[in-house]
Amino acid sequence: MTHPGESVLACYAAEEGGTYPILAALKPTDPNYAVLETAQWLAEHEHRELHVVSVLQTAPLISSVAAGAPTLPPFHDEEERRAVKRDIRAAYQRAGHAGSRIRVDVLEGSAPATVADVARDDEARMVVVGKGTKGLLSHLLYGEQVMEIIRESQTPVLVVPPNLSLPIERAMVAFDFSLASIRAAVTAHEMLGIGGRLTLVHVATPRRVTGKHSEWWLRTIERRTRETLGEFARAIPHRAGVTVEIEKLHGEAVDVLTAYAQSQGMDLLACGWHEHALLERLFVTSSTVELLHRAQCAVLVAPEPRGSESDAAN
Repeated sequence: MTHPGESVLACYAAEEGGTYPILAALKPTDPNYAVLETAQWLAEHEHRELHVVSVLQTAPLISSVAAGAPTLPPFHDEEERRAVKRDIRAAYQRAGHAGSRIRVDVLEGSAPATVADVARDDEARMVVVGKGTKGLLSHLLYGEQVMEIIRESQTPVLVVPPNLSLPIERAMVAFDFSLASIRAAVTAHEMLGIGGRLTLVHVATPRRVTGKHSEWWLRTIERRTRETLGEFARAIPHRAGVTVEIEKLHGEAVDVLTAYAQSQGMDLLACGWHEHALLERLFVTSSTVELLHRAQCAVLVAPEPRGSESDAAN
């Protein structure tokens, strides 16, 4: 009997198996070259093209000129663009994963919107970005840019710390049975090579249940959750040498997930992104924001399907 999640898993597996490029987003100043090295490794590992984009930020006025107004000159000159390109290509040659095809573009505009637009135009397999590290203010500002890219993106976003070691061998997924977490699981699974291990982790928040049959009810929920987790794990398309396992944990999600990732030496923590843009802005300490700030490993954020993509998955 086919599990209802198998068609969704097969849909995402076909998507990840296509020829879509890896998109690396680099800051023109203080670039995190771990982003470039990770994107190069992914492109080589999955036999994809590498597209590197660096966005020179423009003043807000330039991006909001009314229609029909005189065209303003570029904020950055051509020599500056060439210098950024030279630095990126030099770093590409040094990184040691130069087997992939590469395109480099230096663009102007708002970084989050420009990266999201390029990802859509490319139909990118994944966007690779860096995690801000230099000082609290820089960390918060760049973290907000990363969140803007995630909010705008229709493709998974990989947030890379500066000390990420490659290859990625141990990955976990915050699995809540949503389409977004299924997509996160399939994407993370494809990133692993021979000897890799993927763990689907479901976190149950503490329940206070009273009554005559409360213990029986809790045991039943626990058993059914583990059974369903196991069914999804078995439905992930087989890849030689990659192990898929499950784990059921209890507690506050972000606390439990980050502690488990650290204790198990995870290279990657993957999760789904559920689009609630207004709520995300009202409640800044969302689970995704907290995971990005607190996780010591790379974090993969996969968006839920939108529109026709959702229909295709169903």
